[in-house]
Amino acid sequence: MNLVQAGYEILYILASADDKITTPEINVIKTFLKQNFTGEFDLVKDNQLISILDFNALMVLMADAAVFFNKNCDQEGKELVLDFALRLIKADEKITEKEKELFIRLGNEWKINMEEFLNKRLKKN
Repeated sequence: MNLVQAGYEILYILASADDKITTPEINVIKTFLKQNFTGEFDLVKDNQLISILDFNALMVLMADAAVFFNKNCDQEGKELVLDFALRLIKADEKITEKEKELFIRLGNEWKINMEEFLNKRLKKN
């Protein structure tokens, strides 16, 4: 696993948290990949794996990706992924409880003050 793969998995799992992935959510993921993709992981194989996992297995995969990211990335990189995650959960104009829970859990895993993070980001909009 590398940072781009971990970020991709986090975003894809967040997008699928409400049991449907919308075009606006896919566009956020595409933007993330376009800006960060290094070609160091097999996107097709990763998609195949993610698509067959149940919700509990997805949570384990997301936790593993978050731990990997936490150990291998600086604060700026973590906030970049959280920015994409926020754009993603807002993309379909409806934030579900699952999406909110996973988003907050991710920030907490990375020891980011989510209230402060959200206040800064939401004031920009």
